[in-house]
Amino acid sequence: MGLLKGSRINPSDKELSNLFKLVNCELTDIAIKELLKRDDFNLPRAKVNNIEILARINDAKFILGGNDKINCIQKSVELYIEIYDQINDVKYLIRALELVRKIKSFFEEDLQQLENKILKDFPILESSYKQIELIEVALFLMQESSIKVLVDYSLIQLNKSYESNDYAAGQNYILILNKLGHFNNNDFKTQTALCLEKKADFYISQKEPNTYYPTILSIYTEALKEVKGIPIDKAFESRLQKKIRIERMRPTNHIY
Repeated sequence: MGLLKGSRINPSDKELSNLFKLVNCELTDIAIKELLKRDDFNLPRAKVNNIEILARINDAKFILGGNDKINCIQKSVELYIEIYDQINDVKYLIRALELVRKIKSFFEEDLQQLENKILKDFPILESSYKQIELIEVALFLMQESSIKVLVDYSLIQLNKSYESNDYAAGQNYILILNKLGHFNNNDFKTQTALCLEKKADFYISQKEPNTYYPTILSIYTEALKEVKGIPIDKAFESRLQKKIRIERMRPTNHIY
C-alpha cells in the first residue's frame, strides 16, 4: 500500500502520517527544519527498509543534532547517492553533496569518487537547468582540471544551442560558464546580451511579412539593458540601438 493511500485510509495512524509528510518534504535544510518544527509531526520510529525514508530520517536527525549526528549524515549521504544511482533523479545527488559540503573533512576519502561521478554524469543530465543546479552545489569539490573539462563541454554546448536556436539553453550555459569562472560578471552580461540578440534575430527571420512582434523589441531592449554600465564593444552597443530603433518604427497593425 502506498503512503498516500495508506494515510487516507488510516488518517488516525500518526506514524503513517509522519512518513507521508517526511517523504513529501522538499530536500532542503529550510524545508526539513520547518517540518521538524510542526506540532503535528514527529520523526517516524517504526523500523523501515525503504532507503529513501531511511535517508530522510538520517538527514533530519543530523539537522536535529545530537551525539550521533556524524553517523546520521554519513548514512544519509550514502543512501541519497544509492537512490540517485537507481533512479537518476539529480535532486538526491544534489542533497548528498549539500550534506557533504557541511562537514567536508569527514568525507575526504569520498571526494575524488564524487568528483568523478559529477564529471561523468553532468553531460547526461536531462536539461541544462539541472546542470546548473548540480554545478551550484558541486563547485566546492571540483579541482582545476575538472573545471576545465566542464568549461570545454559547456562552451561546445553553448555553440550547439545557438545552432539549434535553443536560446534558453544558451543562457543556461552562459550562467554555467560564469559559475565555473570562465566568464566574469561583465562577460556574463555581455554574453547574455549576445544570446538575446541572437534570439531576437531568429524571431525576425521567422516572422510573417507586414506584422509587428512586440516581443522582438522587448528582447533587444533587454539585451541593451544587460550591458548598461559595463565596458563593451561600441559597435555591439550601436548595433543593438539600431535594431531597437528599427523595431520601434515598424507599423503596429497585424500585431503578434
